[in-house]
Amino acid sequence: MGKVPSVVITTPSSDRAKPLLQSLEKSKIFEIVLISATMGYQLGIPSTHDTASQLKNYGRVLSPNERACAISHNNAREIVSKSSYGGVIFEDDARILNLSLLEEVVEKFLKFNLGENKILSLLNYKVGTNKKLHTSNLGNLIFIPLLAEAPLAVATVQTNIAAADLVGTSMDTSKVADWPKCKAKFYVLRFPVVNHGDASTISIIGNTEERVQAKSSLSIRRGRLMQTFLRIRRKIDLLIIHLFQIAI
Repeated sequence: MGKVPSVVITTPSSDRAKPLLQSLEKSKIFEIVLISATMGYQLGIPSTHDTASQLKNYGRVLSPNERACAISHNNAREIVSKSSYGGVIFEDDARILNLSLLEEVVEKFLKFNLGENKILSLLNYKVGTNKKLHTSNLGNLIFIPLLAEAPLAVATVQTNIAAADLVGTSMDTSKVADWPKCKAKFYVLRFPVVNHGDASTISIIGNTEERVQAKSSLSIRRGRLMQTFLRIRRKIDLLIIHLFQIAI
């Protein structure tokens, strides 16, 4: 299989990525690729067309940091899309819980799904960090299919097909921060192998709950309906994940 590209989106003039890089440098399979994050303050005011598109698709106007995050992830996905199998994309506040298990998960997912349009989230499905580290290989190598997309794109394994799909649907840089509309199938682990942040980090993009739910007072009727269906699918996903977690 060879080296797996591990793209880390780094915040300019920040050491947020240091703990993540210290973990990745010990890996035998990851090839670290650093790219600088696009920041919200670097962007201009969105055009009227972009604003209208955001209201139509997401029910609200996206913040500059969300737009910047979308651009950063698109740049990372372009790299992964050119890999033979795919790769891993990390935001710099991702924190690896178990490197050897992460390597095993990544290799199995990419090999098993060669030629498929699939994405695996490495995080806890619920917003927040995982308080307990589960090290059972059997438990963590179960890939649970989701009805909705993964909540956040902080740490994901993407096949090259999925990365290319996301790039193709993200040509408009005003797309939503985590997942533009695509045909990829999303999966999650029974238990996470990566945490989102630690005690010393905060989300640059803004309130994580709002980033996940993608709703605001600007919601229009269509946007509210879309969010209702999305919340229903996520509730079903949570139930399914819980059943996998309590299963022997």
